[in-house]
Amino acid sequence: YGMTLFITGTAAASDKTAVALHITSGSTQNIVTASIDKGKFYHVAAVYSVDKDPGNLLIYLDGNLEAKSENRVIFENLDFKSSNMLIGSGSTIALTGAFGFNTLNREVRFAQTFTGSLDEFRFFHSDRTREDILRTKDINIAKKADLQLYYKFNEPSGSADNLAIPEVVLDSSGNSLHASITNFNM
Repeated sequence: YGMTLFITGTAAASDKTAVALHITSGSTQNIVTASIDKGKFYHVAAVYSVDKDPGNLLIYLDGNLEAKSENRVIFENLDFKSSNMLIGSGSTIALTGAFGFNTLNREVRFAQTFTGSLDEFRFFHSDRTREDILRTKDINIAKKADLQLYYKFNEPSGSADNLAIPEVVLDSSGNSLHASITNFNM
């Protein structure tokens, strides 16, 4: 079980790909995809709606709602406290049903790790509305009760106390969920 936000693979000649949000818990799952241009920077907000549009997955690109899941799925338990969070890891996930431009009923291995740039990563325990996203997408935000994780990826390069700084990312949410980065190349 878990939440996965990923970019699909496409032919090298294609100028489009898709960003997808997939959530699975046991045999229950839901997915939403939105088409994006390769080589363009986007502000991506992936939302599992609990309050405002219960059970739907939403993808906002640059503050605009671009995609909404075809199915409404209520997940009873999304307690992932004992699970690792992986960003750009090339992990294996099981996908069933509509996926981007194809229908898949198999396990998918993302053999290639993420190659690109991340400015920030924020994880909230509340619905994000278009207004919330537009208001905060271009600014640093202060600690909020619903902000669970906030990686700014702005740690300085170098070393301190025999620790290579690029391997550390600090959590600015106030929850001290600091992490390590592997396969990073400045």
